[in-house]
Amino acid sequence: MFSATITSNGNLSNACWASCPAAGDPRQGDLLYYGHPEHGVAWNVPRGAITATVLREPEEQAVSSYFHLLRNPHLPLHGMAVRLGFAGLMAAHWPLLAFQAISLDVAISQTPIDTPERFFSRLPGVRRFLRRIHVVGCLDQLDTVLQAAAQRTGRAPPPAALCLNTAAEFGVAQREVAQLRAEYRNLADVPLLRQVMAAETMLVAQARRRGARRLNFWPLPLGVLQGWRQEAPPVSI
Repeated sequence: MFSATITSNGNLSNACWASCPAAGDPRQGDLLYYGHPEHGVAWNVPRGAITATVLREPEEQAVSSYFHLLRNPHLPLHGMAVRLGFAGLMAAHWPLLAFQAISLDVAISQTPIDTPERFFSRLPGVRRFLRRIHVVGCLDQLDTVLQAAAQRTGRAPPPAALCLNTAAEFGVAQREVAQLRAEYRNLADVPLLRQVMAAETMLVAQARRRGARRLNFWPLPLGVLQGWRQEAPPVSI
């Protein structure tokens, strides 16, 4: 196990890297940084770091996001989730249907995705980024993902660090969950939502193929991100 885990209130921010030991420090391989990415965090991943991510099936992610919003009144979309219900929320706020693609985009971008056009234009960069992450897989492949991470680092990260917001739907009847999944599939009747859902599904399929490999890792360091950043880095004046 790692000697310490570092996060910024469940997020992975550039501020987290301030605590990263310098090259050659014996503690360098003994710290685990984790969380949902904040904007541009991948631009400054320390050299030599091993990166990993775990995705979920889009249907499961959408249902989980909905219950997460219902359980947390302080979140901006809580009121919308209460008023509109699952299908209404997803239709009114389409980015929830591409939560994982957009989260990966956040890691390599400084500006948010605010239109469908910007979302689709950034997908190629997101797919390239996913290919460059060292260890990738899906939630139901967690055992093999942890094994691959252990092979790269010499120690296995705790599953909770790779799988945020994946708690069971406490107190929710399975009949209700099944109903929400049916509602999710019906959203594909709307052309825009169908395109967004297909993009998220394609990204998860990419992660699943990586997770199924016996040797599941990108062989080179994440390194310098020039050439495949979503945007040019900010210019210092």
